[in-house]
Amino acid sequence: MAELHCNIYAHHESPKTQQQLMALFEALAANDAPAAIVAGERIDGAYGSALTENFLASYETHYEDLTCESVWQHDDFMCMHLVQGSGGDYLAGRLVKYLGQLLQNGTALAWGCGDDDPWEFWFKWHKGTVIRCDGQPFEDAADDHRSKQTLYRWWHEGLPEWLVEGYLNEDEDEGDEGQEEEEDEDNLDLVDLSEEEYQAWVHGLVKSARPTKSDIEADVTDSPIGNSEVSELIGPLGNIFGSVFSNKKVPEIPETHYTSLDRATVKKATQDMLDALTNKNKDELLKHVSKNLTGESKILEQGEAVAMPSNFAFYKMGIEAMMKESFAFELINNEWGFSLELAERIETSATSKVRYKDPETGGMTESESIARNIWTLEHGKLKLVEIYSQEVANNPIDKQATAQKAR
Repeated sequence: MAELHCNIYAHHESPKTQQQLMALFEALAANDAPAAIVAGERIDGAYGSALTENFLASYETHYEDLTCESVWQHDDFMCMHLVQGSGGDYLAGRLVKYLGQLLQNGTALAWGCGDDDPWEFWFKWHKGTVIRCDGQPFEDAADDHRSKQTLYRWWHEGLPEWLVEGYLNEDEDEGDEGQEEEEDEDNLDLVDLSEEEYQAWVHGLVKSARPTKSDIEADVTDSPIGNSEVSELIGPLGNIFGSVFSNKKVPEIPETHYTSLDRATVKKATQDMLDALTNKNKDELLKHVSKNLTGESKILEQGEAVAMPSNFAFYKMGIEAMMKESFAFELINNEWGFSLELAERIETSATSKVRYKDPETGGMTESESIARNIWTLEHGKLKLVEIYSQEVANNPIDKQATAQKAR
């Protein structure tokens, strides 16, 4: 299983609160629930106990326990380093939400990365909600330049000089390879953003975020992040969906021309996506998908339903993987219809069967899934904004054929 590394940071101006924050981090690191509840109550006498109890209860439901590699204090910041499996970014988002609600006017944020591909994720408690951004550095110099001037600047604003995260902030390696990359960047026409453009980017980022529902009101049996923050889950066959405001420009994906929310338009957009999937047209498919997708997708592993977190970057990569010839993807059947219509959203339900080549075994597999899709207008454009799917069957058809021959 791939590992995710993540650093959590929290700070409050009150020395008394900061002292209790240290006690809270130490209690969480030791899996000492009673001590964590006491520390939470001392931080916020009105809601701290309830917030902490709900936070811990959610982990009893969704995780075996909350573990961390280390906890320390640097200046007035409490810090926690996590090494988790594929759900590490999910855990980080939940922690930032909890700390943000607990500290109210304090600082809560996180940065993390995978242990192989240069992918990084960022969480920040900002104006009463959790905001997440994801990046894939070193793929495009222009995108990296823009990320440094938007995401990197925004996440680090107001932080002490020692608190620096991100691949693009690391010192470049010396040598011929580094010189070659530097020469390539020098040949690019990298455009600096004006202050007005940066503020417009921040405004769009905040506007795209949804208000965070308090954990006091939330049902702890719900998904750990809930509908308001980042509920990213990987679906079967690379159907990867996430809630993320992407800092990366994706100029190759054209905007949808659909600007009305009605049954006929949703039907057209859905058919467009099915046709694009069949014809392996990635750009046509992605143009209907919101950068702020949220949802949950469960896959079958040895007969057990497993939820796996992800983000928009993974969604795009998953679609690209599905459309490779070596994957041999085929949409066998898809039946869908309307399930709910409201003033601001239309929901559809679908059942589908697909066939693909398992990259591990090399054999062909058939998978069946059910899904609930939610459409709405986003900045005047019709977008798919939420997807909830569950794989209900996954059968290696090569083994079936062998069994039939044996009979």
